[in-house]
Amino acid sequence: MDDFYLTYEDQCKLANQNPGNKLLEFRGAPGTHDVLLGRQILQELRDVQQKYSERLHERLREKENVKSNNMNILIPFYDKSLRNGRGDRAPIEEWIRVSPPFDIILFDGWSLGFKHLPPSELQEAYDRSSTSLTTLKSHSFTHIKTINENLKRYEENWYPLLDIFIHIEAENINYVYQWRLEQEHTMKLRGKGGMSDEQVKDFVNRYMPAYELYLERLSKENFFSKDMKGCKGIYGRHLKLVINREREIIKEILM
Repeated sequence: MDDFYLTYEDQCKLANQNPGNKLLEFRGAPGTHDVLLGRQILQELRDVQQKYSERLHERLREKENVKSNNMNILIPFYDKSLRNGRGDRAPIEEWIRVSPPFDIILFDGWSLGFKHLPPSELQEAYDRSSTSLTTLKSHSFTHIKTINENLKRYEENWYPLLDIFIHIEAENINYVYQWRLEQEHTMKLRGKGGMSDEQVKDFVNRYMPAYELYLERLSKENFFSKDMKGCKGIYGRHLKLVINREREIIKEILM
């Protein structure tokens, strides 16, 4: 998902179009990705693999080798070290060129699997949140509602392309603060740009409202249940792995 973030220029435009909405000020929250680019790349990967498989079967019958000529796909690359750690999409000459066969396509992201809440549920979740225990109330309901609406585009464009879902859940969601610090420190050790510790905390704070709103449902409900309600075929397509502070798997749940 990170590689489909908006360019730095488009992210600045988005922030200007949503003045005061800190959730859209920087990358991270739903709405800060180029959803259509993501759908295009994911669909191309599936289509090219299908084309390759069909050609392979034909060549096997004819006892010839199959070549993947003219099947190359460019995968965008987002460099988080650019702009002093604020990040930007790398120039196209740095994108990754791939060609089939693609046995497995792994697509990961911190909010992948989150689904929007109906207006009444969203309002209820916001109203019952505590200003002292959560970050939700540090944002206006209008801004939260914008993020909730943005999620619909991900559900419509990306989720139908997923065949299985693996949810890696932190035993304590606050681990993400330390993990993000470690990532920034590692980038700096490699001589790249990165955020200060204070900037990292501020950055991660912008992710927490989405965790508070959507993580519970993802943790308890099969990812495919909404679109395939009543279908027995969904069991086993969602695996939840719970990890501890050291990122060790401490629990496995097949859903």
